[in-house]
Amino acid sequence: MAISKVTSGGIADGTLSVEDIADDAVTAAKLANSINTDIATGVTGNTTANAALPKAGGAMTGAITTNSTFDGVDIATRDGVLTSTTATAAAALPKAGGAMTGTITNLRSTGIDDNADALAMTITSSENVGIGIVPEAWHSSYVGLQVGLSTSLMANTSAAGNITWFGNNFYYDGTRKYINTDEATVYEQGEGNHKFNVTASGSADSAITWTTGFEVLNGGKARAKNGLLFGTDTATANTLDDYEEGSWSPSIEAANGNAANFTVGSAMYTKIGRQVNVTAYIHTIDLTAMTSGSYILLKGLPYTSQDYADFAMGYRDAGYSNSVIVGGYVQSGVTFCYLMHGGGGEAQQGSTFTFSKCMINITYPST
Repeated sequence: MAISKVTSGGIADGTLSVEDIADDAVTAAKLANSINTDIATGVTGNTTANAALPKAGGAMTGAITTNSTFDGVDIATRDGVLTSTTATAAAALPKAGGAMTGTITNLRSTGIDDNADALAMTITSSENVGIGIVPEAWHSSYVGLQVGLSTSLMANTSAAGNITWFGNNFYYDGTRKYINTDEATVYEQGEGNHKFNVTASGSADSAITWTTGFEVLNGGKARAKNGLLFGTDTATANTLDDYEEGSWSPSIEAANGNAANFTVGSAMYTKIGRQVNVTAYIHTIDLTAMTSGSYILLKGLPYTSQDYADFAMGYRDAGYSNSVIVGGYVQSGVTFCYLMHGGGGEAQQGSTFTFSKCMINITYPST
């Protein structure tokens, strides 16, 4: 039932029910002032804050105008951009519904730096990459990867099949250079070849001159360009630095005179380091063709001798008499041998020797 009239005496407490009050009949003036304030503030704050939130399934289109909390960081609107109000205010957040356009400082990823403060990786505008270091300025036609202070991997970007370098303390900016003041090495691949290059210590950013210690050619052969040492040896004198095979051209002549007539069946040599070994088969020898000169010489050795060496002829005319040439010797600084007769002396032109064929095998040290 509705009360139509209240007398001057008032209504006793508890005698007025909800049904006795008409809808929308109580005004704000009839409410306590503190209640009005709380309601008004709550409605205004919620309305403003909620306006920035996206609709269900939609994009954020409004702006947050009051201080709030984002992932534990106080935030506020500044010039239309949501930014931090803490010490990292320079790290701008995107506008509501917009794209991030600022620079994010102190961004860290556990997948890159494991939350460490040290430099993890740098990618330059030239697409060179440094891990733990800012990479050197590599040549524009090459791309390089540097790891730490000294390790580098480089390849050409403009020519297929060009050089690949894997180096220590080495980079290339148009000139091969040291990264730090120290020794440097590089393993080089190119044109099907492998090269192992080394160099002594040099100053940072100065030019490098490589020495190739070892290489594998594209035909499968290996080459030690500056020799081999064995075991723990470091002595230069013990370096094995040469191996060579070939033929040579022996001749029989009188010193300061003319040559004998003969036929060379074969003549070969092998050089291993300083040691030279020559072999030959000479036949149809006619010493009477020598009409001038003195000592009879075997000339044409492929390398100059560094010391004395002698030899004997196992295949020759029989006997060990003064009339038979049985061997010879070589001395330092020459490319010929003195021929010796069976009596132990040097054979000379003008004597009669039984000497029409021989096989020789001479080993001597070269310079």
